[in-house]
Amino acid sequence: DGTEPTTESTVYTEAITISKATTVKAVAVVDDDMSDVATANYVIVSNDVSNSFVKVKSVDDLVAGNRYVIGCGSKAKAAGTLNSTYLTAVGVTVSTDTMTIAEKVAVFILEGDVNDGWTMRNEETGNFLYAVDVKKMGYTDSNAQTWTLGDGSNGVEMSFDYGDINLGTITYNSASPRFTTYTTNATASMIRANLYMMRDNSGTQSPEKHN
Repeated sequence: DGTEPTTESTVYTEAITISKATTVKAVAVVDDDMSDVATANYVIVSNDVSNSFVKVKSVDDLVAGNRYVIGCGSKAKAAGTLNSTYLTAVGVTVSTDTMTIAEKVAVFILEGDVNDGWTMRNEETGNFLYAVDVKKMGYTDSNAQTWTLGDGSNGVEMSFDYGDINLGTITYNSASPRFTTYTTNATASMIRANLYMMRDNSGTQSPEKHN
């Protein structure tokens, strides 16, 4: 309760359990002799990092088989479910380059490599995200539709080509909140989306590389 313990305080003879951030003050007493007050501050840290994703800064850090989300950190948004031609925008929590997601955010399994192209498989449905046309995205059960992932000014960006035709780069449209492919240049309201990779149990990106 914040007070200093005395010989009149509650006696504890076994371990105590705490469930929230707590300051513990204690003394040891033998007969009439009391020790100095010992103070310890405890913070509860969750080991569950399944909803925590870190921005990928370079294609060299991409790992096939890992989980990723598509996000716009500066607007605290991540891509959610498909709504006709675009991915909805879901509010998330952002701290520096770490994004903590909500349940409605789409999680993708990255497959492929930098040479042959990458596929993004929706973890929930098993279908692959692709660009049907400019400003039009969809899902398919074919893994033949590949994305080109490249280093952008703020992280890894995702663009889609159909043969020689560029169908755009995934962009967050803050004026009409959504994620889809645009061929226009990035602006203050048209922000290139980036990939965020799920953190491992140590709270950092996996050191494994996929080249």
